[in-house]
Amino acid sequence: MKIRDWKRLVIVFPLSLFLTETPAQQDESDEEGQAPFRVEVDAVNILVTIHYKDTRKFVTDLTKEDFEIYEDGVRQDITNFAQQINLPLTIALCMDTSSSVRLKLAFEKETAIDFLYAVMRPIDKALLVEFDTGVTLVHDFTSNPNDLVREIKLLRAGGGTSLYDAVYLVAEQKMLQEEGRKTVVILSDGADLTSKHTFEEMLRMAYQAEITVYAISTTRFGADIDHEGDN
Repeated sequence: MKIRDWKRLVIVFPLSLFLTETPAQQDESDEEGQAPFRVEVDAVNILVTIHYKDTRKFVTDLTKEDFEIYEDGVRQDITNFAQQINLPLTIALCMDTSSSVRLKLAFEKETAIDFLYAVMRPIDKALLVEFDTGVTLVHDFTSNPNDLVREIKLLRAGGGTSLYDAVYLVAEQKMLQEEGRKTVVILSDGADLTSKHTFEEMLRMAYQAEITVYAISTTRFGADIDHEGDN
């Protein structure tokens, strides 16, 4: 993937919608004899990416009135609507260093370095994780891409492929507590072999952490991170 495509890749959070459900439950009467209502409000943050079907160009001029959100057939109220492309971006860069990518590791490194320099701004932060048989946090969050580039150049290939574990652990241990725009970028051939976590567990944790996951393939046929039976 060329560097100009990376710039399109990361502008993936143009819209943020907040939904609320407000089930009112009658409480015991207060001292004045009136019956107050206890209201529980659940806000759900929905990150939305819209693009044209033919050109794949992103649509960034939509308004709140252009959206309708339904849950179990019931239309939900959208209480907040905002474009977030200028907000800080939190990135987890996960690089496959298993034996299967030994001959492609140089390509991974070059792509990862180009990505960081093209995307990161002073307000953004990123971390670097490598995964083979295990998952290793190589460098924690930093706003300086040079810190990550130095570590990327030192990576070596060997071992199995724990791709699901990498995404699961990053989501659970590093992304759950983060706010705002969050994304995991994976560079891999996509063949998971040694993870302890299942695809479903990985997906569930990614949803819980509200992250967007991008898989960048090192093969000519594309990465295959879905388990059998998934599309």
